[in-house]
Amino acid sequence: MKILHVTHNYYPTIGGAELLMKCISEGLVKRGHQVTVLTSNASSAEAYTNSRIKTLPSGVEIINGVLVQRLPIFQIPASIRPILDKIAFSFWRRKLPFNDIIRLFWLGPYIRGLYQQIVRLEADFVTVTPLPYLHIYRAFKAAERKRIPLVVIPCIHPMDAWAFENPRHYRLLQKCQAVIANTSYERDYLISRGVPEEKIHVAGLGIYPERFNKARGGEFRRKHSIGDEGKIVLFTGRKAEGKGLRLLLSAMKRVWEVHNDVKLVLAGSATEFSRKVIEPEIARLPERMRRNVINIDDFEESEKDSIYTDCDVFVLPSKIESFGIVFLEAWIHGKPVIGCRTGPVASVITEGEDGFLVRYGDVEGLAEAIIKLLQDANLRNKLGSKGREKVLKRYTWDKIVSKIEAIYQTLIEERVDGKAVGKRSHRRL
Repeated sequence: MKILHVTHNYYPTIGGAELLMKCISEGLVKRGHQVTVLTSNASSAEAYTNSRIKTLPSGVEIINGVLVQRLPIFQIPASIRPILDKIAFSFWRRKLPFNDIIRLFWLGPYIRGLYQQIVRLEADFVTVTPLPYLHIYRAFKAAERKRIPLVVIPCIHPMDAWAFENPRHYRLLQKCQAVIANTSYERDYLISRGVPEEKIHVAGLGIYPERFNKARGGEFRRKHSIGDEGKIVLFTGRKAEGKGLRLLLSAMKRVWEVHNDVKLVLAGSATEFSRKVIEPEIARLPERMRRNVINIDDFEESEKDSIYTDCDVFVLPSKIESFGIVFLEAWIHGKPVIGCRTGPVASVITEGEDGFLVRYGDVEGLAEAIIKLLQDANLRNKLGSKGREKVLKRYTWDKIVSKIEAIYQTLIEERVDGKAVGKRSHRRL
């Protein structure tokens, strides 16, 4: 197959959708397929609307057998961003006409030449991810012009009303040839928005188990002078608003009243939110609590294994997950996890069996769940072991790529049979 993947950002940019597209692309190349990735040169989603953030070089490169072409983005000057924010949020709050279009263009990215490149490149079909970004609409129009199938991996965040409560998104999904959901919850959510059930396939995300559990226990502890008996609560991920970092800090204040020497490790890529909100909040903690926070920005991938190996409890109290691949990374190390009771995360974590779920915003509930796990080593081992079993059974990249490959092959067969894209029947979105 000749496969064209279109995504907002791509490795080395960090993010769940970025990792999803990288692993699918590389997995399909290993199976003999030709994969091209069209993407932006953005170093993060924040770069779309902040010209002060440095971009990656544009151009073509081959990464693990995948042909990657980065196209330049138009960055909105940082000086006018506050004005655009005010306009967009005003239209949204008042539910004024065209607020859906304004929000879409506010999100970006403006990838120069994307439509033309999709039209120019030879491909059996186009797969694009993730919503709610603007590039999906350009890919839709280009695939329509080429009269080839369009596959969308939306990665829905149902609690992010600002970005995802947009009827245009679901009209687009109704008109594409296939939709790949990350969870059964996302499938049901899309059906409730009018996306035909027969178009939706559930694939999920995965990890490479063989790349983990290579670190010797104690490396991270020794580096940060944490004794073998000291307890570590770990957060990994982008330090973005909505990831629950403020909630976690509030819960840890209660945890420290019971266990005053527990370390909180916040490891992940820094954002404007983490620099302006989270770091000052950490600085305002009493010294006896502040000394227990280890804040690690933009750590090397090679360090990830040792961080997970040495932690005791993994916590991601986020409301903006479409899956939560970091839960898999914690589980493969045999660690218990705590997430928020949102639809997508509740589809991944089985309450009381391989982790705990708490309501987003419930500081007391989160603190209680952390304390319960810190105080019971047998429970930690039981939940972590069950999580590891789940990963090996359901969530390895080899299994996920097999599902994606089967979906793609079905699309090719249907196109040959004349069931795919007809003449230009799509109405406006």
